[in-house]
Amino acid sequence: MIVFHISTITLMMKNIEFTLQTKVKQTKMKQMKIKQKITIL
Repeated sequence: MIVFHISTITLMMKNIEFTLQTKVKQTKMKQMKIKQKITIL
């Protein structure tokens, strides 16, 4: 049971890390788009 518990925790951590990374990528993309708009203006 303990080993299973640890594995589930690591999976959750990896999942959280992944979601955070995707969010960061999305925000970076938004920033880039905004910069492009500014340069066009």
